Amino acid sequence: MKSIILILRYFRGPLTDKNIARFNEQQTPSGDYLADVYVNGTLVTASTNIRFNAVKEGQQTETLPALIGDESGTDKITPRNRRCDPSGRPLREWVPHAGWQFDSATLRLLLTIPMTELTHKPRGYISPSEWDSGALALFLRHNTNWTRTENTDSHYRYQYLWSGLNMGVNLGLWQVRHQSNLRYANSNQSGSAWRYNSVRTWVQRPVASINSILSLGDSYTDSSLFGSLSFNGVKLVTDERMRPQANAVMRRKFGA
Repeated sequence: MKSIILILRYFRGPLTDKNIARFNEQQTPSGDYLADVYVNGTLVTASTNIRFNAVKEGQQTETLPALIGDESGTDKITPRNRRCDPSGRPLREWVPHAGWQFDSATLRLLLTIPMTELTHKPRGYISPSEWDSGALALFLRHNTNWTRTENTDSHYRYQYLWSGLNMGVNLGLWQVRHQSNLRYANSNQSGSAWRYNSVRTWVQRPVASINSILSLGDSYTDSSLFGSLSFNGVKLVTDERMRPQANAVMRRKFGA
């Protein structure tokens, strides 16, 4: 027993005492961590950068990115102060009566928030902040048919080509689209001729705040009740793909 006491005394020092005290207080070393965030036991976001800062001896605070306030799920954090610092802020500055606990073994940040501070979200809700506008792209699709007719008795030869073209470019949230067709006819009697016909050209982009698509240019009216009519102008139409899955099911159920 005496030898053990001597060894402990030999290794004791101010730096060792400080480190042991920190672990005894179950503090997480200051720094950035990629952690899964749970709100009242429900996972709301995975692999989110969380920063821990040592305020003073025996106390510690976490810094949550403002994006967590808009994360999707059954519930979400509703910040009372809408002027949030984009770099992040402690949870109690968003919700005064909330609590948190960090599990360093599983890298889970467990947030406890009163139900009065939570907003219910329908099943399948995805925050617009997580929508991907896609990559910059230029594409061309075609549907081409070619025929050749030849009469050996009259020495008549005829060729015909028709191609439907769909082309466009994606620039962030903006999408430029153009539809057209190309025709080519050639015979040994009447010669050859090309004809290009532009069907429609338009620009569109999503409007996430109202779950709609805004289109500018050539478009058509809805044909669910009456015949479709073409027009050139502005069109704003709801896109069901932007709605949560639960809302879409309810609309089909009640025929909305």
